[in-house]
Amino acid sequence: MLTAIREARQFTVEHSKRLRQDLTEEFREELVAVRQQCEGRTEVIEIKVEEVWEEVTRLQRSLGKQSLGAWHRSKCSEPARQGRPYTSSEPREVGCCGGRTQSTHL
Repeated sequence: MLTAIREARQFTVEHSKRLRQDLTEEFREELVAVRQQCEGRTEVIEIKVEEVWEEVTRLQRSLGKQSLGAWHRSKCSEPARQGRPYTSSEPREVGCCGGRTQSTHL
């Protein structure tokens, strides 16, 4: 009987070792595959970030060459609204083109 218990114990130990090795190898393979996928995505993202950064820099330089007044006139071609002035003593905000906006004060 003791022999059967020892054999069962030995089988369990050996089987556990093989199972652990198999799972470890499978896990390593999956880990390598995931790392390769992530590296590929990381490279794509880094390239996109670099492209966006270059475009932002180019736009900043382009805008820096234009005067603020010329930029404002091209973006704000709507004439100022005509209407009766506010009679309230509350401060009012003026929009981009001289039009009044609603006050946020209650």
